[in-house]
Amino acid sequence: MKKYLLGIIAVIAAITFSSFTKEEKKPADDIYYFYMVDENGVIPAGASVQFGGQVTLGYANANDGCTGSTNHCLRGFITQPSLPTAQSGDVQTLKN
Repeated sequence: MKKYLLGIIAVIAAITFSSFTKEEKKPADDIYYFYMVDENGVIPAGASVQFGGQVTLGYANANDGCTGSTNHCLRGFITQPSLPTAQSGDVQTLKN
């Protein structure tokens, strides 16, 4: 019985500590600064943020207004990048 005592105490301690930890709530969708990509895959200097500020990827996909091939239409960044840039960004919407 002495062999198992330490294991049993460890299990009880783990259950006790886990019952007092707070669950972290994550947002359903992160928000990004979206920029229009030109035909060369570059966001040109002087480009303005689409949609007037940060929006979710879901919103950008629904409102990008892009049609055509499966090339990038908008690229989203968590922080605003230096322009011009050919960086892929953190997320992208595709022309569909």
